[in-house]
Amino acid sequence: MSISASLIHPVTAVDATTPQARNRALLFATVIMAASLFLQRFGLPAGGKTINVVGVIGMAAAAVGLFQGALTFSRVRLAAFLLLAMLVLAGMAWHQISPARFQAAPSLASLLQFLILSSFACLSFAVPVSERAFCRRVNAVFALIAIAGIVQFVIQFAGVRVFAFTGFVPATFLTEDGFNLQIPIGVGNLLKSNGFFM
Repeated sequence: MSISASLIHPVTAVDATTPQARNRALLFATVIMAASLFLQRFGLPAGGKTINVVGVIGMAAAAVGLFQGALTFSRVRLAAFLLLAMLVLAGMAWHQISPARFQAAPSLASLLQFLILSSFACLSFAVPVSERAFCRRVNAVFALIAIAGIVQFVIQFAGVRVFAFTGFVPATFLTEDGFNLQIPIGVGNLLKSNGFFM
C-alpha cells in the first residue's frame, strides 16, 4: 500500500500488530504532552512576532508520526475538520462582504492558529495502544510537573522565586504575555506554584 493511500482510512481498519509502531505512537503522545506542558511559554521569533514553539514541535512530531506509520488520519474527524474550516472561511468571507455587521476586524493569524491547532483532532494512533501504557506516559509527565511545583513552592522559603522566565530568557523567545504567573495564596507573601512551566 502506498504512503498516500495508507494515511487516510478508518481507524478500525488499520492492521496494527507491530510493537515498533506502538512505541512510536506512545513517543508521539509523550512528546506532545511534554512540549505542551514544559514549553508553552516559549516561542520562536518570526517576522517581528513570536510563534509558540509547541505548535512547531507538534507539527513536526505529527509529520514524523505520519511518515513512520505511527499516526493516521481518521476519515470521520478529517471530514469534520474540513467542514469546520469551510465554515470558518465562510465567516471570513461574510465579514469581507458586510464589515459593518461586525465590531472587530478579523485576525488571519488567529484564524490560522485555530485551524492548525484544531487539525490535531484529525489524527489517531494507527495502532491499538495499551491504555495502561498510555496513562503511564501521561502520568510520568504530570509527575515531573508536580515535583517541579513542589520544589518551586518550597524554595520560596529560602527567598528564591522563579515564577517567570522573563529576565532569564530573551523576550523574543518568550510568550509569557497574558499568563497569570504570580498568584498570591493569601498567606504572607507566598505565591501559588505554577510548576515553573505552567
